[in-house]
Amino acid sequence: MLDPLRLIDGLLARLPRIAQHCGNRFPLYAQGDDSTWQSSRSGSWMGGFWAAAWWLKALREQACTAHALRISQALQPMLATDSIHRAFVFWYGVGWPLQQLNQRTQRTPQALQSLESQASQALAISFNPDRQYMPLGTALGGSAQTALQLNADALAPLVQLLSHGPHSALAQAQVNSMVRLGLLEGMPQGWARGHAWAMLGLCTAAKRWGQPYTQHAALACQHWLRTHHPSILDNPHTADPSALVIAALALHMLDPSQHHAQAALERLQASPHLHSMGDGSLRFCGARYALRPGTEALVESPWSTWMLLELLLNLTQPHNQENHHALKP
Repeated sequence: MLDPLRLIDGLLARLPRIAQHCGNRFPLYAQGDDSTWQSSRSGSWMGGFWAAAWWLKALREQACTAHALRISQALQPMLATDSIHRAFVFWYGVGWPLQQLNQRTQRTPQALQSLESQASQALAISFNPDRQYMPLGTALGGSAQTALQLNADALAPLVQLLSHGPHSALAQAQVNSMVRLGLLEGMPQGWARGHAWAMLGLCTAAKRWGQPYTQHAALACQHWLRTHHPSILDNPHTADPSALVIAALALHMLDPSQHHAQAALERLQASPHLHSMGDGSLRFCGARYALRPGTEALVESPWSTWMLLELLLNLTQPHNQENHHALKP
């Protein structure tokens, strides 16, 4: 029987062991043996997910609060990085913890408030008025050749980070440009995770602003269900469990009545990608990652583990009826 809280406990129990291997550095990924972690000083685009997981642990175990805060503060150097993927870093590593602390009427650290404000401003400054969006940038997967491209991967955290403050209009312009330019339709057919990230962005916009984004999100979700969903775990050479998790979160956000999240988790539990360790913790090796050109593998990574945690958290919360039945014909 599916027990989201038990699964959350198991995933959070992994954090101290990963931290033991990486010290004060940010974990990036581990393939095979769980002691062989690749790590970095900055965290790249993944650092915010590591912080978010520790904040979730801190919300359940107060003794972890100081550690979670230190990780979030260590993200500050990423403010100057020329990349739209700063939205990943600062929504999950700063904005999400602040949201949770505010909802629980707990004291919010001034350092987090300042970081959130600086991150929002840094992203807003990157807005290109001629193109009407914030472009990819040159770092964290971008280059001089792709710097001005529109990229949908970080759309969901960008909407979350900007839409409740003075830059809400810029967040909406980002979504509008994605729809106007047909970014989802032009995505490579085999790029399931890119499709899933775009879905999550549209569903986040639908939850924030309603129509017409609800309609756009529903069309994207229906396309996913027709194309990627049935076979996403079938081929061991192309399987991407993380895409299934991201898409399930989007589907659940748009229309929880369809129970796509529960079905996705049942598929994961029956797969080899989510397994129990000897210490009682859970390990999710579900991120398809390019180890080097031409070589991909399924790895454990903070970002894919966080997306699974967020999906499980959504299953523990009451349904939002605003977009109820959005996926029904």
